[in-house]
Amino acid sequence: MKGLAITSMVLGIVGVVFALTVCLAPVGIVLALVGVVLGGIALSKFKTAESQDGKGMATAGLILCVVTLAVAVIIWVTCATASTEFIDALENYNP
Repeated sequence: MKGLAITSMVLGIVGVVFALTVCLAPVGIVLALVGVVLGGIALSKFKTAESQDGKGMATAGLILCVVTLAVAVIIWVTCATASTEFIDALENYNP
């Protein structure tokens, strides 16, 4: 359980770094999705476990992964909008 929690948190941290890099955002999304799954599994196992060692890491990993997904989506939407505007400006350009 603690291993799943640590893995979820590490994937969340690395995913945020990748999501902030536009060209590596897809890698960040994949890492975040895996981290959400692992964090969810870890948290569900903590419900029945006697030891709660690592529950905070699983929660932190889950939150980081959700933040990573949100950041990556915002960056992608912004880039798509900007590139569309840029292409339209190029098509309408008359020197």
